[in-house]
Amino acid sequence: MKERDFKGLLPRIQNKLEEYGKNYYPSLETLISEYFLQAGNNWRLSTDELNFYFVLGMNLVDEVSKTLGLTKEKEEV
Repeated sequence: MKERDFKGLLPRIQNKLEEYGKNYYPSLETLISEYFLQAGNNWRLSTDELNFYFVLGMNLVDEVSKTLGLTKEKEEV
């Protein structure tokens, strides 16, 4: 993935969550948006580095959610 891929993910993910009525993470979306603004343009990371950090974030999602106090509603079965 490249910088533009990362920047394109946020609106697509938000849109899909809204479509399914499962958008439980508005505070996380705000935090991600703030980080993107701080990061600016022309990131100086290789594609391998970007992919590494993306996968790292995926692996840490549960721990980060707990730390930030983010929880999702349980679905009724």
